Amino acid sequence: MPVKVVVPVQGFDGVMLRIVPGAAPGDILATLILKHPDSALSITLAETEHSDDLAEVAAVHSNEREIIARS
Repeated sequence: MPVKVVVPVQGFDGVMLRIVPGAAPGDILATLILKHPDSALSITLAETEHSDDLAEVAAVHSNEREIIARS
């Protein structure tokens, strides 16, 4: 049976970008995360292995956050 958890947006610390080395030298794994003080409630928003995608991923989610904030 699926479980639904409702967490107020004020409960989150903010958006975090985690970058770790990839499998090969020069590769990365970047993860955009909606960070919560309880790491089990943090939400992965996007992942990429290409550094060129980082700005685009961050911009898309920044625009989504602005829309939510205006609501």
